Amino acid sequence: ARTRQYACLTLRLVLEHAFARRKVSEMPPRAKLIGATLKPDSNRRTRTVTPSELQAILDALAKRDPNAYQLTVFCALSCCRFSEAANLEWRDVDLGAGRVLFRNTKNGTSREIPLSETLVALLKGIDPSQSRVFLGNQGKPYTQSPKSFRDVVEELKLNDGRSKLDRLVFHSLRHSGATRLGQSGIPLRDMMDLAGWKTPSMALRYQHSGDAGRRRAMSALETM
Repeated sequence: ARTRQYACLTLRLVLEHAFARRKVSEMPPRAKLIGATLKPDSNRRTRTVTPSELQAILDALAKRDPNAYQLTVFCALSCCRFSEAANLEWRDVDLGAGRVLFRNTKNGTSREIPLSETLVALLKGIDPSQSRVFLGNQGKPYTQSPKSFRDVVEELKLNDGRSKLDRLVFHSLRHSGATRLGQSGIPLRDMMDLAGWKTPSMALRYQHSGDAGRRRAMSALETM
C-alpha cells in the first residue's frame, strides 16, 4: 500500500509541475482520488519481538551467520534503523566515549546516540580494518536485511498463521525497541532523540501508559 501511495503521489507531482508550466491543460486529480493517501495507521506493523523469540533468533544466527548475528544484536539494542546500522562507519564510532554517530538518516539529519556496555563489547569484537562496521559474509556492505535472518525466522516458524502486518521482519527489532522505550516511561524528548524521530507523533505511537501509568496519574490527582 505504501509503495502504491508513493508511485501515485510522485505521478501527481509530475503532473502538477507540468500544469504549472502549461505543458498539460488540466490540473491533476486530488490525491485522494488516485490513491495517494493512506488511512491513519493502515500500513503500520504491529508485531514486536519477545525476549524468547529474540534469543532463539540470536542463538541460530550465532551458529549460522556471525555477521548477521552482530548486526541483529546492534539493531535490537540500539533501536536504530537497518539502514543506519548498515551505513555506520568506524570513523563515526567512539568506543572510548561509548557513542556512535548516524549520518544522513532517513529524516535527513544526523544523530548521535550513547552505547550500552553490551554494544561497546560487541563492537570491540569486530575487525575495524574496513570502513563499514557491519559487513556481509563476502565482506561487502549490506544493501538489505540479512537473508539468514529471514531464513531463521521461517525455520523457527515465528510467522506461521500471522497476517501480513503481524509478521516478524527485521524492522520488528526497531519496532520492539521503540515499544519498550515507550513502556519504560522515558521522556518523549529522549525517545525522539534516541530513535531519530522529528515529530512527537511517531514517538507517541509507542507511549502507552498502561494500567500502572494510569494509576500513578490518578494518585497524582488524589494528592490535590
